[in-house]
Amino acid sequence: MTAAENVCYTLINVSSESEPPSEVTLKADLEKGEIKAKTEALKKVIIMILNGEKLPGLLMTIIRFVLPLQDHTIKKLLLIFWEIVPKTTPDGKLLQEMILVCDAYRKDLQHPNEFIRGSTLRFLCKLKESELLEPLMPAIRACLEHRHSYVRRNAVLAIYTIYRNFEQLIPDAPELIHDFLVNEKDASCKRNAFMMLIHADQDRALDYLSTCIDQVHTFGDILQLVIVELIYKVCHANPSERARFIRCIYNLLQSSSPAVKYEAAGTLVTLSSAPTAVKAAAQCYIDLIIKESDNNVKLIVLDRLIELKEHPTHERVLQDLVMDILRVLSTPDLEVRKKTLQLALDLVSSRNVEELVIVLKKEVIKTNNVTEHEDTDKYRQLLVRTLHSCSVRFPDMAANVIPVLMEFLSDTNEAAAADVLEFVREAIQRFDSLRPLIIEKMLEVFHAIKTVKIYRGALWILGEYCSTKDDIQSVMTEVRRSLGEIPIVENEIKRDSGEVKADDEVSAAPAQKLVTEMGTYVTQSALSSNRPSKKEEDRPPLRGFLMDGDFYVAASLATTLTKVALRYVGIVQDKKKQNSFVAESMLIMVTVLHLGKSSLPKKPITDDDVDRISLCLKVLSECSPLMNDIFNKECRRSLSHMLTVRLEEEKLSQKKESEKRSVTVQADDPISFMQLTAKNEMTSKEDQFQLSLLAAMGNTQRKEANDPLASKLNKVTQLTGFSDPVYAEAYVHVNQYDIVLDVLVVNQTNDTLQNCTLELATLGDLKLVEKPSPLTLAPHDFANIKANVKVASTENGIIFGNIVYDVSGAASDRNCVVLSDIHIDIMDYIQPASCTDAEFRQMWAEFEWENKVTVNTNITDLNEYLQHILKSTNMKCLTPEKALSGFCGFMAANLYARSIFGEDALANVSIEKPIHLGPDAPVNGHIRIRAKSQGMALSLGDKINLSQKNLFITANYELYMGLFTLQEKVGVCFSLVFRRRRRRRAAKSPRWQAGRTARCRRSIGWWWSEEVVSEISPDYPSYFVTDYDPTIEDSYTKQCVIDERAARLDILDTAGQEEFGAMREQYMRTGEGFLLVFSVTDRGSFEEIYKFQRQILRVKDRDEFPMILVGNKADLEQQRQVTQEEGQQLARQLKVTYMEASAKIRMNVDQAFHELEIPRTGMSTVARAYKKRERQERLPLCDRLSQPYHCNSCSCSVPPPPTLPDITS
Repeated sequence: MTAAENVCYTLINVSSESEPPSEVTLKADLEKGEIKAKTEALKKVIIMILNGEKLPGLLMTIIRFVLPLQDHTIKKLLLIFWEIVPKTTPDGKLLQEMILVCDAYRKDLQHPNEFIRGSTLRFLCKLKESELLEPLMPAIRACLEHRHSYVRRNAVLAIYTIYRNFEQLIPDAPELIHDFLVNEKDASCKRNAFMMLIHADQDRALDYLSTCIDQVHTFGDILQLVIVELIYKVCHANPSERARFIRCIYNLLQSSSPAVKYEAAGTLVTLSSAPTAVKAAAQCYIDLIIKESDNNVKLIVLDRLIELKEHPTHERVLQDLVMDILRVLSTPDLEVRKKTLQLALDLVSSRNVEELVIVLKKEVIKTNNVTEHEDTDKYRQLLVRTLHSCSVRFPDMAANVIPVLMEFLSDTNEAAAADVLEFVREAIQRFDSLRPLIIEKMLEVFHAIKTVKIYRGALWILGEYCSTKDDIQSVMTEVRRSLGEIPIVENEIKRDSGEVKADDEVSAAPAQKLVTEMGTYVTQSALSSNRPSKKEEDRPPLRGFLMDGDFYVAASLATTLTKVALRYVGIVQDKKKQNSFVAESMLIMVTVLHLGKSSLPKKPITDDDVDRISLCLKVLSECSPLMNDIFNKECRRSLSHMLTVRLEEEKLSQKKESEKRSVTVQADDPISFMQLTAKNEMTSKEDQFQLSLLAAMGNTQRKEANDPLASKLNKVTQLTGFSDPVYAEAYVHVNQYDIVLDVLVVNQTNDTLQNCTLELATLGDLKLVEKPSPLTLAPHDFANIKANVKVASTENGIIFGNIVYDVSGAASDRNCVVLSDIHIDIMDYIQPASCTDAEFRQMWAEFEWENKVTVNTNITDLNEYLQHILKSTNMKCLTPEKALSGFCGFMAANLYARSIFGEDALANVSIEKPIHLGPDAPVNGHIRIRAKSQGMALSLGDKINLSQKNLFITANYELYMGLFTLQEKVGVCFSLVFRRRRRRRAAKSPRWQAGRTARCRRSIGWWWSEEVVSEISPDYPSYFVTDYDPTIEDSYTKQCVIDERAARLDILDTAGQEEFGAMREQYMRTGEGFLLVFSVTDRGSFEEIYKFQRQILRVKDRDEFPMILVGNKADLEQQRQVTQEEGQQLARQLKVTYMEASAKIRMNVDQAFHELEIPRTGMSTVARAYKKRERQERLPLCDRLSQPYHCNSCSCSVPPPPTLPDITS
């Protein structure tokens, strides 16, 4: 264990404003101070040691003047001090002073105060020096017989820890603790002793359990939990022992402790799959849900019930407990009720559906009698949907459900009423025998409907399914009743004319005479409050909707009247009655049109509604057979087709789910006999206790997505550079609600770094839980630092910070190394989920944040692009697969996902393939993302953009200048720092894209796919970037041989934005050679070269300086705007060398870097000698890269060093 992993059990804060005390002051306070002064001095010593200070001179002072004190606060602080103070010399030998400390330990173990004894025993659990523990063993053994239970249970823990770490000190520990356990009466002591026997000597633990197995139900809950753990481990390792202990587990199901009952039920299910065992465990779970008040406990136990249901052999057992499960509905929490209803719906069968429907009907009625709660409407909606599903699966129940539910059509909650209406629409189409009942109930509640959306649906159902003469006449009667007296306009004008009289009657109020304090009489009137006028209250519902300007219901009314009129004509043979009914229908439509064209409604009628009503008038006036067939048959046929498709989809999903849960056994599979099975094969299941422990510690193993090379190394993020004095890299471990950063810190210097601190900060909904403790790093030492970051929501977060440290013996200020940003991927928190079409539309209307992403891809197939988006965003496609099949040139699909924090994310993919552009044309379109929070919508949009960008070969085109620095380290190190010039609207102005980043990457030789490489050059492992992608800062490294010596080429591609322009001169000051690059296809970049050359000379304060002028994109000859002669003329004017290059065809890329003339003042003697010999030989440097170089000491030929991997930040 490294120093960074030592656990600190007590954190003591100190004010940063106070100066650290000197060692002399602390020594004086410890020797001569009062108790209070010694306490403060000891606290300061502890803090300084934790911060990395070495105070060896105070050790003997504390032993002489502080250790003999009997103050309890001093003794507590001393335990912390002895825990953190170094106890050994550098060569690993125990300090001589610790002999005195050991004697103090022994005295504290014999102290008459039981709490001093207990705290000392707890401290001894943390000691790692066997030399200190050996003299204390008799005193530790004696503590097992102390009168106080606090001492005894801590003595057991101390013995267990010592036995685990140094077995030779107490080899008879299991026997000693077994004897102690037999005679012990205290529950906590017995629990600790039994736990030790489980881990140290399991056979003795089983022997003890066998002697008292019938009294287990009388033990305390803490001991019962340990017994359950032992039984599970024993039966998991040796299944033949199940029959021996399963009765004990049954008894523990009746324990008074909820925790014991929960663990016992879980253990029972894992030990036995018998129906009686499953039923007993499920009944125990149900009792826990009902009796526990904590909703979190209810949800956890409900999840365990759902897991039981997933097992194919357990589902039938749980079906008998559906009525018991429905008792959980008494819980007011909506999430608990939702899970309970879903579980009951999954378990419903023909045996229990009748009882289930009765309970649900009672719950529906209860929602009307209960005082309104914010979740009452949602709960009623859940009940309606559950009854709907039951009626569809079991049609015999529909007749009992429909009368109860149809009363809710008049409910003010539109969502619940809409679900009832959808259920009624499906029931009246599926069940012909129920149509008269549904029509009758619909006509009863038609006048009481309060929302216009439900009114429109009810009109459609009545117009579509009223087929008898009496029903049709009843519909007309209800319509006239809901519409009021017609013509509507004349009636409304008459009502308006009588409004003054009505107001006078309403405003008339009783008055009475009162006497004031002065004895005078005054009259007090009762003022009426503002309320709707009498004429508005007296309006029928349909007329009220029309007066409010909602004429969409008028279009539905016209369609309904047309349907019933055409059907009436086909039923009644009397021409006079036929004409009378049709005329009445047309009169209603004309009256509504007249009202819409008048100024009486709040909003006038729309043109679409006028066209619809006019069409209906024309159909009634002509009565053609074709229109009659369309109005009376086609609508119902479309509804039947939609319901059939939906039912097929539900059956298909249920089939897939059942196939997933079923255990498939082939005919030729071998039969497994328990008596013949090897022990290791019987224990193939994973240890549930171990899995839960790993989950609590955040060490669960995640399944990687079909990637054979996936490992933790793929998640390592480099935080600093290799040339920084402190190198750091981090492994980001994402748990459910937090992120653990495991940071490796390496001291690359020859100095000791003190107070080396990792300082972190966050952006987004991330919060640093605790600040990492400072470290002291020896030369070339390393340590691991762990930091926890709490995650509050699904949003792209960034973790940034730096490492600060002091150099030992240096008088300078603190040093700082800035870390690279760590970007947190939201895909770790998003999970695919399902919802109905109605829920999707409702959420789509409610969510206020929308992010519209433009499709930009090279994929040519619509389905392939959809699958790519699903894989990139971890969302689920709600659109049926049948609707996505085929090819018609366009596609629309709905996607849905939910985060682990309960946040919903919706997406609508609307894409097309332009056929006129040929078969290779890419997909285009838009993706609209909606979420409740802004961060969710933006994060998903960024993820889609990033996934689209990854489809291309990423690239950058931009004007740059190069800064070329020669350094000597192990060999000769070339450090290239490229400076990017300003750019204006980089996405729209290609004149600033000089292609320097492409040339830079081309020079270092990036690898890419074989197809791309073969198109460029079959002999060179590199690629050319094709898309302009401005970067903030990229760095690259390439190892090569220069002047027959190992060299490393470091390239820093810096920011070119205007806000970073002030840093340009800082890079120029350190440069010893520059590349001035312009694009031959952009005259603007060519004209800017002179300004940069003058700026370099001004910063360097020189008249001349090594530079090369490079004209890039020489392969684009047809787009050339700068001729070669103009480039040569500018080079002569600037007195520099000129060459033309192309990153795409790799022309003069390496030569541009290697042909620079480095000034002698910037090179060492050895480097100048190599440079002189190169000029004499006139051998180009690029021709030597693959040749061996010679060692000066022995003249042996050494092959060039291996190529280092490219590194980008």
